[in-house]
Amino acid sequence: MASKFNIIIVGAGIAGLGAAIALTDKGHKVTVLERHGQLQTLGSVIGIMPSGTRVLEQYGVLDKVFKTCGDRSMTMIYRRWQDGDILLSQIPSTRENLWGIRGASGKRGDFQHILYEAAKDRGTIVRFNCQVADVDDDGPSVTLRDGEKIEADLIVAADGINSAIKRVFYPDKRQLFSGIDDYMIRVPTTNIRRNPKLAPLLDTANSWWGPTGCVIAGVAGIGEDVEYCMEFCILSEKAGSEGNLVTITNIDKIKGAFKDWDPALIELLNFAGQAKTWRLAYTTPDLDWVSKSGRTVLIGDAAHAMLPHAMAGATTALEDGASLAECLARADHKSEIPKFLRAFEAIRKPRLTYIQNEALGRAKMFHLPDGPAQKARDKMFAANPTMVPSSWDGKHIDNPPDESRRDLGVAYVVGHRAVDLTNRKLDEMCGMASKA
Repeated sequence: MASKFNIIIVGAGIAGLGAAIALTDKGHKVTVLERHGQLQTLGSVIGIMPSGTRVLEQYGVLDKVFKTCGDRSMTMIYRRWQDGDILLSQIPSTRENLWGIRGASGKRGDFQHILYEAAKDRGTIVRFNCQVADVDDDGPSVTLRDGEKIEADLIVAADGINSAIKRVFYPDKRQLFSGIDDYMIRVPTTNIRRNPKLAPLLDTANSWWGPTGCVIAGVAGIGEDVEYCMEFCILSEKAGSEGNLVTITNIDKIKGAFKDWDPALIELLNFAGQAKTWRLAYTTPDLDWVSKSGRTVLIGDAAHAMLPHAMAGATTALEDGASLAECLARADHKSEIPKFLRAFEAIRKPRLTYIQNEALGRAKMFHLPDGPAQKARDKMFAANPTMVPSSWDGKHIDNPPDESRRDLGVAYVVGHRAVDLTNRKLDEMCGMASKA
């Protein structure tokens, strides 16, 4: 019989709450510590790839996600920057046939609230206003800013790219600025629907690629909460600051940066009053996720923050929690926690390293200047809108494709089955089945 552990999770974002659900489902006592007074739901629309919706389905919340966030199986259109001409179009039925399950998209806050309620319903303890000031890795324990000391069998750091836990172990390790600033804008859909030129954009998810940036736009929310959410990414040497979503930018600045782009974008910006600025940063894959004592582990952005161009941040955060729970289900005693935390890192890290690098590569690809490389890119996507080769046999791809099979990258990233792969890898490592 697998042991049940006392687990502290630091951070009540998607990574932390998802892990809380998975670990509570395995019978562990889970306490989530959130440093703010309430859930921090700042951010724009996020997408969950099929590998992530499989996890949500396992947690029993996928139907609620579609009901709350909006069941939008939209055509995805990638457009040329100057005139909005279509570079490629992906229809929902094709995507669902490929992966066997739909992806999901919606406001970050909606996803967090769904996960929060699911965790609470399972008996997870969620405490707010609990800012961690120090970590005793040998205990292990955390000490809060007010002096309270909380002991546990293990600590899960899910507190984001600016992780306080990570800073304790790696005080000199900092995230890297990508050179891209992200301006987040929301406008009422009613204004757009009245404009016959813009109204069709509400029925598709759209992205414009260009030499100085890119734009991602789509509808989010349901009922009176429906909004058109846009992210204008601009190549820049300085603007905003890492982890800062309260920097407000005047819309005229964005209009100036995109004045030569598709006129539809300027018309959309006319409906907006201001934008929130976010400096896109990432971490390098050389970071150890498991502490020296083997009692603390990093997950989500704390472990592998990536650029949004791979559209995989929230998805991989959900995968982390599901995989971690499977690994700990193999431990017979708390003395085995270090062994299985390191197994978790060994199983997950190759995938995350691949996706982090893929995100950097896509950022360059999306922002190509007009010329031979850009034309070759557009031709490639026009020829194969799914970005999945016909040679793929539909079977699960366990390991990151090497350079000779880069064409399998999308199939590897999107078609992943985290729980299944984790257990198969654990069987290879340990020769034993899950006891949970």
